[in-house]
Amino acid sequence: MNVPRLTSELSELPPAPPIDMAEYEQLAIERKQQRKQRRRKGMAVVAVGAMTFLSGAGTALKYDIQQGKEQAAEIHPTADHIYNPVNPADNNKATIVLTGFNTQSSVDATKLLQAHAEEGHVFAVNYGSSINIDEYVATIQNALQEEEAKTGVKIRYLSVDGYSMGGLVLSAAAADIQLNNPGVDIVSVTMNSTPIGKDGLAEQVLAIASSFAGKAANVCFNELKICDGLQYSRTAQGVAELYSDKNSYLLHDNKLFDLRGFIDTLRSINNQVADPNVASPALAYDQAAIVAGVPINFPGSTRQEFLSNYSMDKIVEALSTTKDGIKPVIHYTMAEKPSTDHIVNVVASAAELQALAEKHQAKLQIVGMDVSHFNVFQRPILYNTFIKKDVIPSTRATIDAAVQASNQKEANKHNYLAVMAPRRR
Repeated sequence: MNVPRLTSELSELPPAPPIDMAEYEQLAIERKQQRKQRRRKGMAVVAVGAMTFLSGAGTALKYDIQQGKEQAAEIHPTADHIYNPVNPADNNKATIVLTGFNTQSSVDATKLLQAHAEEGHVFAVNYGSSINIDEYVATIQNALQEEEAKTGVKIRYLSVDGYSMGGLVLSAAAADIQLNNPGVDIVSVTMNSTPIGKDGLAEQVLAIASSFAGKAANVCFNELKICDGLQYSRTAQGVAELYSDKNSYLLHDNKLFDLRGFIDTLRSINNQVADPNVASPALAYDQAAIVAGVPINFPGSTRQEFLSNYSMDKIVEALSTTKDGIKPVIHYTMAEKPSTDHIVNVVASAAELQALAEKHQAKLQIVGMDVSHFNVFQRPILYNTFIKKDVIPSTRATIDAAVQASNQKEANKHNYLAVMAPRRR
């Protein structure tokens, strides 16, 4: 089969007619005007729809806020006993676990950390409706006392294991217990991918947390004065999440709207908001305000109290003290490849913690691991291995050294009394 050459085919085509530029420009103007008219009609439809929605949304929002207030009043930190010690001889030890930002319950994550049971009881602490450290300390103490009543053995040695935001809360609670509870000794404090210091969050996450807490709350509370109680609203929480996730549906520097991406994001947020394990609105705002350090001022926020009383400098100072011969060990775990953690600036966080440990002569171990941002559900085997390899040997060595020192002290006292007794006669 003979295929004609392209040049010969083109040579057989009739010449193109000349272009009338005036007509072409006029046609372009008309099409532009048509597009403007369609946009105006579309905007009018959206405006009417929005006004119709908002006319009924006010009542719905008030009801949503009222429900949220009632739930927040009932939500306080709780503790669930997850595991008994593998060895009954460890009934005098316990580990507390708390998960991170935007979570409410720590139970499911704690169940994956069976290795902690090799060093005593294991408890999961669940968030309340705010970050009030006094409440978390009281919850931990009550949980220990309830277990002591069951076993008849006092829990004297306590370790805490916090993930991301949970590391901030538990380290603050541990510092309080170390200073103010003479009956319990803090043995170890583990912070996993925890943001520390003013540069502790990755820039994009700081922007999200700031927008989540600042945009949604500050604008409505402090500027518009129209959304009192917004921090209790599940609807407002969903809107703030939707705004924070805008990069999933506004593409190319917000120039292109992706409808499919918007629907997928909305569906995901609806599922999150309905999940009882996800933080309540009031808790989420409080967590975001503390982590991002934004000046959020809605009623019930514990941000200012937390930042004033539990700066990391004060926490490390408290954990550097020796009580009953025990000086706690601080473990900080981070991604081996820091760039893979898109939530926390672990390099800046580790450096800040290192500087504070040196300042207060605290015991610190920084461990790089093959993770991005710590998530128990993604790498449970890795975490259990770390607990067995690093945390448990460290706690045992700390306790054993303290016990030996105490026994030696008692022996010296006994020997002294034995020597002095004949002389007194």
